[in-house]
Amino acid sequence: EDSFDITFLEETSYYDSDDYFHLVGELQNDSDINLNIAIIAAFYDIDGNVLDADNLSMMPISSLAPGETVTYDISNWKSLNNNEGLFDTVDNYSVQWDPGWTWDTSARYVDIATIDEGSEYDEFWGTTFTGNVENDSGENLAGAVVIVNLYDPESGALLAMGYETIFDEIPDGEVTDYEVIVPVEADFDLDAVEHTIIAKGKMP
Repeated sequence: EDSFDITFLEETSYYDSDDYFHLVGELQNDSDINLNIAIIAAFYDIDGNVLDADNLSMMPISSLAPGETVTYDISNWKSLNNNEGLFDTVDNYSVQWDPGWTWDTSARYVDIATIDEGSEYDEFWGTTFTGNVENDSGENLAGAVVIVNLYDPESGALLAMGYETIFDEIPDGEVTDYEVIVPVEADFDLDAVEHTIIAKGKMP
């Protein structure tokens, strides 16, 4: 398989208000080509037995440029989500890019603006971020992705993330709305965290 230079920068885990387990993190493409990246993660007990494993077939954006970073959330865990107390037996974990589903790609994204941003916390839905993306790229776009990251203001650690993919075309100069739901822990305090909103337009 092709070998690519991909660096994992950090990981955090938590249970959300619905008791679903999340492994969130950030990675960086240190290769010199655009990559469509898939990842695999697993948790082990002290004897090295696999307690659970999960994967993401691609990142929120399907083409990561050289030097670019992106956050992710792996949450479709079968054992950890359905066996209370199992996480207490975890001794270590691994997370890596998947050599079978990672490849170089000609797809390209550009940065676009977000406007009219708003947010609120609901104990049922989690934290919801709404607003509009504005295609200020100078070109017609095939779609867009909006990524919301929540950070600890003191340590700078990533706490949670969420994203929405916009599949409709966005003509140059046009505006379209977005809604990103970020699953968070119970009794989450939105005012106690910092957040970033990243919008990427997909080129045709």
